[in-house]
Amino acid sequence: MQLRSWQQNFVDQYLSSDAQKSLLIAVTGTGKTITALSAAKGKIEKGDVSRVVVVSDRKMLQYQWAHVAREIGMEIDTTFGQRSASLTYQSIIRSKKEFEEVVTGQDSIFIFDEAAKLSKRTEDLGEEVLRQNPNSKLLYLSSIPVRGHTFDWTHEIGREFIYQPEIIRLPETQIEIARYSPSILLLEQLRAPGFSLESLSWRQFEILISRLLEADGYEIELMNGTKDGGVDIVAVKDMKEAGLYKALWQAKKYKTSSKVGISAIRELADVRNEFGASKGILVTTSFLTRGALDRVYRDKYILGKVDRNDLGNWINRQLFE
Repeated sequence: MQLRSWQQNFVDQYLSSDAQKSLLIAVTGTGKTITALSAAKGKIEKGDVSRVVVVSDRKMLQYQWAHVAREIGMEIDTTFGQRSASLTYQSIIRSKKEFEEVVTGQDSIFIFDEAAKLSKRTEDLGEEVLRQNPNSKLLYLSSIPVRGHTFDWTHEIGREFIYQPEIIRLPETQIEIARYSPSILLLEQLRAPGFSLESLSWRQFEILISRLLEADGYEIELMNGTKDGGVDIVAVKDMKEAGLYKALWQAKKYKTSSKVGISAIRELADVRNEFGASKGILVTTSFLTRGALDRVYRDKYILGKVDRNDLGNWINRQLFE
C-alpha cells in the first residue's frame, strides 16, 4: 500500500532515528495506525528489532490493529507468544508473567495507542518495559500533545490534515478512515458524548455493524447499499477444522416503535438460500414482531437476529471486555 507523503516522511525520519522513546502526534483522521505500523515494519526489516507489540485499551482496538497490520503484510497475533502481538492493558494485567516473557524474549518496538488519554498507565508500562529490556523501542501515539513527559524524539503532523466535516460524513470516506485509522472511526464515535444509534444514518449503521464484525474476527464485505439483493454485509470467518462460516447480514435502522415484521425474515431466508450462506442474520435498532421472532427461532440454525438489546450487549462487550 502506498503511503501519503506526510506518512512516508514520518516513516523515513523514524527509521533514521535511534531514539528510544518517540512520540507521534497526529490529529484525528490522519492515519496514525497505518503510519506507526509501517514504521515498525521498517524497523523490523532493518534488523533494529525483531517484532512489534501494540498496546491499546480496548478489545476492539486490539483486533483492529491486527486487521490493519494485515493490509501491509504484517501478521500480528492477539495473544501472548513469540510473534508480533496486539494486546490490551487489561490482558497485560491479567497475564503479567506472559507479558514479562514478551518483553524479555526479544528486542521489540512497543506502540502505545492514545498515550495522552492513558498518560500515567502508559508511562508506567513503558518504564517497566525499558527496565526489563533496555534494547526496546517505545513509540507513543496521540492526537494531542502529551504534557509532563519527556521523549527523545517528537514528530507532529500539522493541523492542516484535519478532515473537513462535510467530507468525513460521506460513507465512502468513513469506510476508508475505518480501514486505515481504526482508532478514530468506531471507538471515538461510540465513546463520544451524546452518541446514540438514532444519530446514525442507515449507511453509518451498516458501517458500525461491519466494524463490530471485523472486531470479532470476520472478513467482511460491505455492500454498496443498492441493488444488493437484500444483503448489506457479507461476513466470513474461518472456523478452523469446521471450515468457513459465511453469514449474510441485513441491517434495519428503524425507530423503536417500528418493529421488523415477518416479511423481512422471509426475504432474508430466501436471500440466504440464494447465496448459499451458512446463516442469514437480521440486525436492527428496533425489535422483531412475534411472528418474525417465531420464524427465527424455528429456523435458528440458518436464521438469526440481533435486536436493540442484543446490539447494546454486543457494543459493550467489544468496548469493555
